[in-house]
Amino acid sequence: MMLLLFALQAATAAAPAPAPVAPQDKVICKTYHETGSFLKTRKTCLTRQQWQRSSETNQGAARNVVSAGTGVPDGNLGTGGL
Repeated sequence: MMLLLFALQAATAAAPAPAPVAPQDKVICKTYHETGSFLKTRKTCLTRQQWQRSSETNQGAARNVVSAGTGVPDGNLGTGGL
């Protein structure tokens, strides 16, 4: 009986505990509804750090559009030379 207890205790002690996940490495999934569709969705999973970088990039692009005053990113794209 004691041998069984020692074996059980040794087996549980030998199992490594999962490493804690750093907050910036935690994966966050977001679901987006496709434009023009009531049913189609798109799921994107990124780490907290990747979401932060994406947000900063998008804000920078929006700031450039507003400051340029064109309403189109990076100038007059798609105007056909008008």
